[in-house]
Amino acid sequence: FEFTKRDNNANYSEESATKINFNGSSVTVSGNGASVSGSTVTLSKAETYILSGETDDGMVIVNCGDDDKLQIVLDGVSIYNKNGPAFYVKNADKAAVTLASGSENTLSDGASYSYKDGSSNVDATLFSRADISFNGSGKLTVNGNNKHGICSKDDLVFTGGVYSVKSSGVAINGKDCVKISDATLDISAGTD
Repeated sequence: FEFTKRDNNANYSEESATKINFNGSSVTVSGNGASVSGSTVTLSKAETYILSGETDDGMVIVNCGDDDKLQIVLDGVSIYNKNGPAFYVKNADKAAVTLASGSENTLSDGASYSYKDGSSNVDATLFSRADISFNGSGKLTVNGNNKHGICSKDDLVFTGGVYSVKSSGVAINGKDCVKISDATLDISAGTD
């Protein structure tokens, strides 16, 4: 149950990061490792990504290699996906989510999903099949209108940040473990 350096490291270089800005139904990307289809962004390389802007019909998908570790900085981003999760880590070794200082970020889903990933169940606003950690000093609001708020099928780690999670089902779930060393969490769960 140790916390790794990556868990705690909220530092990043803005100059070398890939910048992704949501603007309604369109997305602009500057840098490597990100592809866009409509307002859905897929991150496929072990890079640092900075997300900003707003969309009411978007999604972030992480689909990297099994050994890839990436950092995703939320810097004033608001993503709503009425048909599925707003943020889905499909494959990676580890995703580190950093809340930029002074930023307010929101992830929301709709009341029912049409999104499918084969026969796999994807049922949370922020859903991860890999280890995922959260750090930084910003704020993240998660609205789980369909079912769950934040769900990881591996480790789920918090080492910083302010979180408001409202869900119709489970608010926060980690299959292997949930580790919290320093974070403020305001939770309103329909079940656990």
